[in-house]
Amino acid sequence: MKQGTLLRRLALSQLVYGSFHRFNSQAPLQFFCSSPLWNVRTQSRLFHTQASEEEVPTFAFLKRGTLNRIQEQCQAQHFSKAMEIFRSDPSLESANFLWEEIRRKNVNNPTLSLKESLNIFSVLVQARVPLSSAIYSTLISPANYVDPRTTLNLFLDLEKNNVPIDKQAFHELATTAVKTNNPKIAEKLVTLLNTLNFVPMESDFSMLLSTITHPNDAITILDFMASRGLLTNSAIFTKLIDICLAYDTREGINRLELLQTVHSALNNTELKNNDLILKHLTIAYCHIGQPTHALKVFEQLETPTFLQFSNLIDACNKARMSRTVIKLYDKMVMHPNISPHKITYTNVLLAISNIGRNALEKGKQIHQRIVQNIQLDSILASTLVKMYARCEEPNKSIEVYDHMIANNITPDELTFTGILSAISTLGPAALEKGKQIHQHIT
Repeated sequence: MKQGTLLRRLALSQLVYGSFHRFNSQAPLQFFCSSPLWNVRTQSRLFHTQASEEEVPTFAFLKRGTLNRIQEQCQAQHFSKAMEIFRSDPSLESANFLWEEIRRKNVNNPTLSLKESLNIFSVLVQARVPLSSAIYSTLISPANYVDPRTTLNLFLDLEKNNVPIDKQAFHELATTAVKTNNPKIAEKLVTLLNTLNFVPMESDFSMLLSTITHPNDAITILDFMASRGLLTNSAIFTKLIDICLAYDTREGINRLELLQTVHSALNNTELKNNDLILKHLTIAYCHIGQPTHALKVFEQLETPTFLQFSNLIDACNKARMSRTVIKLYDKMVMHPNISPHKITYTNVLLAISNIGRNALEKGKQIHQRIVQNIQLDSILASTLVKMYARCEEPNKSIEVYDHMIANNITPDELTFTGILSAISTLGPAALEKGKQIHQHIT
């Protein structure tokens, strides 16, 4: 900068400041700000100094003068001129006013509103104006509805500049994670939980649980909420349980351990007897092949439904807990509003097959109930054939097989295995029947 130019600017600044100080009034300043002398370049060069507002009281008024001029231009519908003034002397106060003005004038054009809002943000960044989380929230909220990718970029910028996140920004980012199904945003928010100086909204936790992809993140959320007494919503527990089930044992994740962690946390809350959660937990233990744990939870249920009975009978059958299967079946049929399904009957008949002749009478009772209530299909009929064969009632196996053929129910591998096993116990007397079945097989 030339020495003469510098001296002239210093003289001008002294003249203006001296006049203000002498008159102890803002009237000369108002005159100066409204005169042709006041322009973008003069303002920019004169007042971008290291002096604070305390040292030079008139600086605060000059800033307010900038805002007044921006407001006047907006009132006159000259938004571009208002932006020129803002670019010459950016401040958070002016930015907030312009953001409000943008939202008002572009109420039906959110895309344009976001574009113009980002322009203001860019000016603040270039001018190195200190930014707060509230500033990011102002942009993240509309970005969610226009371009969620912009939200992610703003979040990354917020992290880059070490700006502490506030409650509103956290909420908007959690919303973005759900809207875009972006687990990266959710995972980043989870890592921030223990550094926050506020408690996120309850809905934020639900949104994070709907988006995260790893159970460790779910446990982090669980621990955070438990430590602050926030586990008061049954939906949170059902989401946590679902996350525990979402992983295969081949991924090296102990699903039983995860479920027990959630179960333990549940027992420390007022929701420990919540029927909805306990029903969900019963089915979850069944799905991971833990009928013993499932039975303990099942016994706490006030109003078990078909789903709990059916899943538990299936899990116990797979675990060869055959007598427990029969006990559960007996409880099931005692409920006035619950009726066994074909799958339930199949599991109970298989359990009877495993017990053998000692359970034959129960098998006959169930067979009679099946005939009275539902129509036989291939799977159910084949299971009956096998059950009678295992219970040493070969003639009943043949009777069921003949019923299948007469009613065009197609035998399968299980059917033929069961019927041939039954015939083999009858010896030569059943040879012709065996040959007939052989023809069916071929």
